[in-house]
Amino acid sequence: ENGESKPLLSGSGDDDFPDISADGRQLVYSNRRERFALILSDPDTGEHRLIHESRQLLLAPELSPDHGTIVYFSVARDGGVQIFTIPLVGGAPAQISSDPLATHAIPRWSADGKSLYFYHTRDAASFSRIGMSGGDAETIVHDWDWTVANGASVSPDETQVVYSRLTGQVPVQTLIRHLSTGKDEAFYATLEYPRWSQDGSSIIGALHVDQRFPGDIAKCPVTGPACRIIASDARIPMFSSDESRIYYVRGFGLSQDLYVASMVGDGDERKLMTMAPLFPLGPFYDITEDDKIVWVRHEQDPSELWLTKLSE
Repeated sequence: ENGESKPLLSGSGDDDFPDISADGRQLVYSNRRERFALILSDPDTGEHRLIHESRQLLLAPELSPDHGTIVYFSVARDGGVQIFTIPLVGGAPAQISSDPLATHAIPRWSADGKSLYFYHTRDAASFSRIGMSGGDAETIVHDWDWTVANGASVSPDETQVVYSRLTGQVPVQTLIRHLSTGKDEAFYATLEYPRWSQDGSSIIGALHVDQRFPGDIAKCPVTGPACRIIASDARIPMFSSDESRIYYVRGFGLSQDLYVASMVGDGDERKLMTMAPLFPLGPFYDITEDDKIVWVRHEQDPSELWLTKLSE
């Protein structure tokens, strides 16, 4: 009557496809409940331990440099998509970012563990940084969106950012942004999901030639001139904690397989586990010091049809 909106439904889960009866007294709608479970998996034993569970979006876990804390992003009760941390052993999550009108996504630790880099969207898109005590986000690069300037990874000395330009979902060029000058330098190889080594001397990624997708897992010295192929037809590589091995994923969709191989690339790869079910955005994961897997399992109950009477 006064032009203000008010909620009609207050149950758990997502309510979709509403339709009001001709007499305006009843509402029919679909309800779907989903859960995001942050999991620690041991591929050797097959054991899976629940670290944290949420009915809200929860994605992109990454371990801190000391391997004691996980960062991720999730929908916050007070509004916005926020950055959270949680101990690897479990416990209560701590919210780092706070702007209820912003989206803070794909957080990544600085090498010293004192700050977090992430994709930030409010009035415009940017690549930003925030300290572990929270506060306002600091813009590092303007006009960067994950769907175009993809997979940004900050060098250990925090002077450079490697990222890949996408056309559709395929990387077409990898660049290194020099933060002191704001200038981009074209990298000699095109990589999906590039990541720096701990000493900053090399970058791993899925190497793409002639836009073939998926690419080959490769380790590429920053100074060039060529990459070493570790495995073929795979995606999303991650170093082991001592960088003697490399992990990567094969497959697409809600079920994807995780593999590991030595950095030598001598064909000694081993399938570790199947990650399923996954959220459609992909199998973000990380590796603990003792080679366990941190990842997010996305579970969805079948949709239900509900009917409710509307108050007059």
